[in-house]
Amino acid sequence: MTSQDPQTEQQAENYLSEWISNRQFDEFTDRLNLHHQLGPFISISREAGVGGSHIAQLVGEKLGWEVIDKQIVDFIAEKYDVSKMIVENLDEKNSALVGEFFSSLILDRDFSQPAYLHQLNRLVLLAAIHGNVVIVGRGAGFILPREKGLSVRLIASEKVRIDKFAKRKDISVQEAKKQVHRIDTQRKEFIKKNYAADCSNPLQFDLMINTTDQTDEQTATIIANAINSLFDLSDK
Repeated sequence: MTSQDPQTEQQAENYLSEWISNRQFDEFTDRLNLHHQLGPFISISREAGVGGSHIAQLVGEKLGWEVIDKQIVDFIAEKYDVSKMIVENLDEKNSALVGEFFSSLILDRDFSQPAYLHQLNRLVLLAAIHGNVVIVGRGAGFILPREKGLSVRLIASEKVRIDKFAKRKDISVQEAKKQVHRIDTQRKEFIKKNYAADCSNPLQFDLMINTTDQTDEQTATIIANAINSLFDLSDK
């Protein structure tokens, strides 16, 4: 995964901390009458190796919006006072056995897959209530109401994705292929199990972009133009 600019990443983390310190985390997400306050937001679902994090970062820069990606993992790890590695092993993965295994390692703490999903859903909702945010992965497009934001799916040819992944991770093409296939399978199972949806179904999204022959900049421009057109944000 392409790392974000440290300054932008810190800014996103600061926003999360600010929301929590203002008690919005509990008060806002426990109330069901805030549907009208959601958005605008962009949720980005992506195939492995497509470069979704970098594209999201470019979209955020174009719109002047926050980008929430691995910050959610970091925040949940801090809230539960557990290793980030534990959260990453639950993040966007289906296997309940993973959660059971790690939960057994943490005395007097409930940190299973359901516990992770509960906090994940609340944080995604909180970000959407704040609005003007790009959320990468985490099933955000299946948690939040479609009419309040723009749900995007990024795809590319297998060859392009594997080559990008190998270059970014500095690994062999053979190893990259294995990892790309594994990540795609895990993400698809995660969405199917927890949200009863198929992330490969184009009808689940407002916008599906094949990035095979496009630069990240071009893809980001398409997304930014789409949200601007959908919500008439050009003069806001």
